[in-house]
Amino acid sequence: MYKVIERGYRTVEIESISEEPTVYSFGKRYRTAAVNLIDNGIRYNNLCLNVYTDEHGDYLDFTKTRYKQFGKVTIK
Repeated sequence: MYKVIERGYRTVEIESISEEPTVYSFGKRYRTAAVNLIDNGIRYNNLCLNVYTDEHGDYLDFTKTRYKQFGKVTIK
């Protein structure tokens, strides 16, 4: 397990993050993360998400997925 981030009754488990960009989307290359989610006791396994970077560091953006309730999760 790479990292576990808990937010109340929601948990984000990051299994791994790619070292090099592997996904090309909208003219940019992104690294990917293998993610498991636990939302109020319900587990969702094997999600593949883009890792975005801004001035505060790396983050996962769930607002573009069906798991909008997780929002943006910063990876430190």
